[in-house]
Amino acid sequence: MSAFNRIHVENGDMVTVFKNTNPSAIKVDNDQESLWIYTMRQSDALPRTTQDMERLFVFVQMFMEKHLDSESNVYLMKHINITVCFFIWFFTTPEFFFNKKVVKQTTRNGIKKIWRSILLVKPPVHIITTASQHKRGVNHQTNILSNLEKEKETIEQNILSIIQSVHPHFTIQWDQYDCHDKISETLQYNHANYVSGKKSKKIQKLYQDYQKINEKIKISKKSISSVSVQEKPDPLTINIPNDTNDWSPCDSPPSPPKLIRQNAIPLCECITSTTTVETEGPYSLDVDDDVPESWEDL
Repeated sequence: MSAFNRIHVENGDMVTVFKNTNPSAIKVDNDQESLWIYTMRQSDALPRTTQDMERLFVFVQMFMEKHLDSESNVYLMKHINITVCFFIWFFTTPEFFFNKKVVKQTTRNGIKKIWRSILLVKPPVHIITTASQHKRGVNHQTNILSNLEKEKETIEQNILSIIQSVHPHFTIQWDQYDCHDKISETLQYNHANYVSGKKSKKIQKLYQDYQKINEKIKISKKSISSVSVQEKPDPLTINIPNDTNDWSPCDSPPSPPKLIRQNAIPLCECITSTTTVETEGPYSLDVDDDVPESWEDL
């Protein structure tokens, strides 16, 4: 126990100590806070299988050889079963060994240390991020494109060597138009570059393969370019229309329109000046003559 505490104080993190003991035999969790050495049983922390027990024994032996003196190592090797059991008990007993000082505030108990076993029950499942999957897909498409181009070059060399075995001075430019025209010349019976027999059939077969490879290369390049566009999208741009109020850096914006007050015309004057009454017909404007002097006259 004193050896574990001493090593823990010297290094500060037992996960790092175990990882450096035998990096190839352990698996560290994604958060780097725990690791897997062997698979435990469901009921307790003992090894689940014989292979797991062998892994644990080998790891404990390597740990003792690296961190203990020769005398202590020889003594513990004589009692290796007890040593391994103590190793399991020390790192899996709840609330006993705290690898890091992590505390939490509780209502009932106040400040309390958080215990976590640094030994995992089973191997961790490593999370593959989307970015790594995306990068893997790009690398895969690039490898496919490279293999297709190599295969294309091989077909070109085979076609050219077959034709030159009949016409030594025959040349061909491997672009879309010249290639098709040159291959067609070898298949025309009356042409100077005609190739007959089995070689002609072989040229036809190779040229068909060549066309298929070209189509695959186009698809592969298109796929890679689309992935590259997704990785580096175009930045958002905002086009500001040209306005008539285009001021220079030293000028100021135009002043707002001024409110011009007008004197109001009295309502009576408006009515007097704008309203006229015209009378037509034989009716008199003297209305007093038609009004009776009393209610009895009605």
